[in-house]
Amino acid sequence: MKIPVTILLGVAGILFFYSFATQTAYAHAQYDHSNPAAGATLPSHQPPTQVQVWFTENIEPKFSSLQVVNTDNQRIDAGNSQPIPGTTNALQIGLQPNLPDGVYTVIFENVSSDDGHHVKSNFSFVVGEGTLPAGAVGGSLLDNEGVTTSIDSNFNFWSVSLRWLNYLALCGLVGLVLFWLLVWRPALLKIGEALISGADSAALAYRHVTFRLYFLLGISLVLLCVGWLGFFIYQATTVSSSYPWQLFQDDTLVTLLFSSRFGTIWLVRLGLIILATLVWFLLKRSPLEVPTFAAVSSSDGAGVGQTQVEEIASSANATLVLAQTRRAKGRGARAAGAVLSRPDPRWWLLLVLGIGLMLTTSLDSHSSASKAAFLLVPNDLLHLVSTGVWIGGIVGLVLGMPVGLAALKPGTGDRTRLLAALIPKFSNVALVSVVVLVVSGVIQAIVQLGRLDALFTTTYGISLVVKLSLFVPLIGLGAYNLNQISPRMRRYARYQPKKDGPNREEQLGAGSVGAGNLQKLFRLSTRWEFIIMLVLLVAVGALTSFSPPQGTGYGNDTLIMHGETGGINYALAINPAKLGANVLEVQLVDTTANYVPVENVRLVLVELTMLDMDNMGSPQEVELKPVTGKPGRYTATNTILSMPGNWSVKILLQRDGKEDVNIPLSFKLNQ
Repeated sequence: MKIPVTILLGVAGILFFYSFATQTAYAHAQYDHSNPAAGATLPSHQPPTQVQVWFTENIEPKFSSLQVVNTDNQRIDAGNSQPIPGTTNALQIGLQPNLPDGVYTVIFENVSSDDGHHVKSNFSFVVGEGTLPAGAVGGSLLDNEGVTTSIDSNFNFWSVSLRWLNYLALCGLVGLVLFWLLVWRPALLKIGEALISGADSAALAYRHVTFRLYFLLGISLVLLCVGWLGFFIYQATTVSSSYPWQLFQDDTLVTLLFSSRFGTIWLVRLGLIILATLVWFLLKRSPLEVPTFAAVSSSDGAGVGQTQVEEIASSANATLVLAQTRRAKGRGARAAGAVLSRPDPRWWLLLVLGIGLMLTTSLDSHSSASKAAFLLVPNDLLHLVSTGVWIGGIVGLVLGMPVGLAALKPGTGDRTRLLAALIPKFSNVALVSVVVLVVSGVIQAIVQLGRLDALFTTTYGISLVVKLSLFVPLIGLGAYNLNQISPRMRRYARYQPKKDGPNREEQLGAGSVGAGNLQKLFRLSTRWEFIIMLVLLVAVGALTSFSPPQGTGYGNDTLIMHGETGGINYALAINPAKLGANVLEVQLVDTTANYVPVENVRLVLVELTMLDMDNMGSPQEVELKPVTGKPGRYTATNTILSMPGNWSVKILLQRDGKEDVNIPLSFKLNQ
């Protein structure tokens, strides 16, 4: 069966629609904005009475908190960290009264209710005079590397290995079921009585492979159970910052399982695992209905003779039907006309449950953290299913197919004939999977990375590069099997003594040495695919442990305007670009002097004017001061942006010995 190009293009078109309909995803509940703003400089002797912090995702309030410390690392908060009423992504904490001037650091720790990831980070602000600590949020808005001092506790051996285990088990469950339904069973039915070994050998191969797949499916379900328990304990230790043996000393396990979004998803996942195990058990315990293979009788009622087996195997018009053994008993030749039976519906039910388990993974993924999760979660599910079909199919070829081939008599060429029928069917399934995998993966990369340079400058991007580097040889091996091994295997299988010469069977026949060597080459190729896929899933485990990069260290509410004029490359950042206190930062680079920071700067001003007022508002100027350790960077904190609407902003630059530079810009401030 050939896959119509229009279908592939249609799938690609539908999936690419997602990339235009979605927004950047901000996985992990990172810092978004705060009051006081990160990096803010407040007037002397006017300390805030509380600190409020908003995050890029919804958070689990029972596992999230704030602390505020001074430069001596002494807590100066009131110890009353709590969610801001009416919000699901913000915390607040009171401060001690009459705080002296100085630098204060806010330490926040949270667990995202969208993807379950844990984040511990901090930012600083200044009352009166002081220097922000190096590396703290607020050190610079325009650092491409991000300036959040963050501990990514999700990337570690246990996180990666447990994710790897869960992905492997999911791929085994979904992929092996589809391998039996779409590859192995149809390939064997296609040949049936055409095997020289006879129908008994075909039935034996059917039985052996089915039992082997039962075993492999059972292993997948066991791994899913182990992965479920292991990741639940891991998540509990992460959110509580405790060791596994300490979890039973408090109510962390109960709270996580019954009072968090992660726990709800994990309970549903457990239910699906139990249901899938029950279906598998019933399927395994049911009597296996081994097929009887026969060619359809001719129009005069005479059956097809055994001497015509080679012609049947090579004929495109040969129709093979399946009669269940119990129904065929005692009916003689009538079995040849039986209607092709359908597979046990429990196979399809097991597939649906497997896809449901994949959905629970998608609901706890980076995609679920996006504002467009209703589009990105289905895309993530498609990515998972296509991965499972491909990897699970390779598992079936490597661990399931050999027992079926062993049931066929050596030297008869039947193994070659079976592989000649099986490889194209697997290739068709794999081709569709790869198309969906590539397109959905591109969409995920666009959404999660946000910018091209993040592919090589962030840990998430580098992990993605590693994943892609492993994906390339898999594509190469698959293409080699499809374009080289499969056609040669079919030529060996189609050998006919009357047409190709009776004396050339040892060189061209299905049972020839050349055909046997080709079988070994195919098995070697699929084994290498299997090994690379195991390593690939490790990269996937690492990728899903890391947080995708954000545009800046300040979350998605930072407004950045940039351009070039008069030999000056400029960038203006405003955070959080909301009513009230905002941090302004300007970066100035001299494009006429090899892009070095602008030198001999005497004054940098930002002039803000409200445009929606009658006769416009009066321009208000803010002088920006140099950012310590960041040449070419200038910053200030102000409360001029007090009204929503359209604003005019001008960057005024004065330098010794050069003309002043005036850079006019505008933006809209939302409520």
